[in-house]
This record gives sequence, structure tokens and C-alpha cells, in this order.
Amino acid sequence: MKTEEKGYVIGVDTGGTFTDVVLLKPNGEFVTGKAPTTPADFSMGVTNAATEVARQMGLALEELLTRI
Repeated sequence: MKTEEKGYVIGVDTGGTFTDVVLLKPNGEFVTGKAPTTPADFSMGVTNAATEVARQMGLALEELLTRI
């Protein structure tokens, strides 16, 4: 994977039990992540699910976010 790869698109679904993140790569591939929803602070569930996507891609969350 090229480190300069940009143009990722991310979608989030915050549900009652799980928060799902779907990442679309520029080449059309999808990567998905899931984490428990955190009703006290929904951003934590989103961050946790995005971190799972980053982990699957072999990236730190910060690196993933620079590509979106």
C-alpha cells in the first residue's frame, strides 16, 4: 500500500448495540469495522470502530484519518 494513498470515504452507522464503520478505498475495495455503541459518548464507539478498520489495514488510526 502506498503511504500517499488518499481519497478514502468513510461511512458510520451508530446503532443501539453496535457502531459500524465502512471504508471505501479509491480502488473500490471496502473495509468494515464494528465496535459496541457507547451511548454516553457516541464518538467513542465511532473511534473504536474506525480503529478496527485501521488495524485491519495495518495502519495507525491517525494515518487512516489523513487518507480520508
